[in-house]
Amino acid sequence: MNADVKLLGLADIQKQFDALLMTTKEGKSVLRATLRRTFIQTIKDARSNLDAGGHNRTGTLRRSLGTIISIKPDTAYAAIGARTKGKNNAYYFHFVNSGTGVRTTTKGANRGAGPETAFFDNAVRKNISSIPVTLQQAFEEEMEKFMRKKYR
Repeated sequence: MNADVKLLGLADIQKQFDALLMTTKEGKSVLRATLRRTFIQTIKDARSNLDAGGHNRTGTLRRSLGTIISIKPDTAYAAIGARTKGKNNAYYFHFVNSGTGVRTTTKGANRGAGPETAFFDNAVRKNISSIPVTLQQAFEEEMEKFMRKKYR
């Protein structure tokens, strides 16, 4: 991490929200937007890797890739990957990404091994170093957007 980049902790962010007299709902909205914008490039790269590898037959896996965000008091986290609830249920994400061993049916028929594509792992490795900078930039942009909207 660069010395000129200072990541704010959740307590620091909460102090800024309190100083701006933001409600809890407004603060959560800014945090949620910040986390989504931070990981959008990783999701785009994973989708393009999936398309380039020819493993996008129905589009369900591609559409299911996204960010899941949870914000609770004193904690906020984001998980990126295949979402498995709703219309685009790609429960087979890990089979495509990590591959499978040789599979046999109960009757003994060999179904072969699924190849490892690592489409998601490669996207994460490509973007992991830029995440702290992107997080800080996204937070600043979302705060500016909020300030323009609330204090015109």
